[in-house]
Amino acid sequence: MALGSVESAAVIVVLLGNISAWSKMIYDARKNGKNGKPCSFHSGIVAQIETGEKQKTDLAQELASLHTENRDDHKKLFEDIKGLSIAVAGAASAAATAAVAATASRKRGKA
Repeated sequence: MALGSVESAAVIVVLLGNISAWSKMIYDARKNGKNGKPCSFHSGIVAQIETGEKQKTDLAQELASLHTENRDDHKKLFEDIKGLSIAVAGAASAAATAAVAATASRKRGKA
């Protein structure tokens, strides 16, 4: 059953009315609600998002700081290990020299 011109016009008028109503609702929502009052639910969500963004920034800065501290700690540990290895090598060399000297003095004492 086809719609007549009157029914078609009525459907178009209703459709345009709905589009107009939805447009006004969207406009009012973007204007922070009716009468310029912000919606408390949306204000709460915005506050939580802002808090989350601040925490994200703080955590990123803290992570960068920890990364720098970690690198510094590793550098100090590497330098300490290098110093210890040089000291151990020197002590081993001195011990070897002392062993050779002790062996030589024993041989001289027997001869």
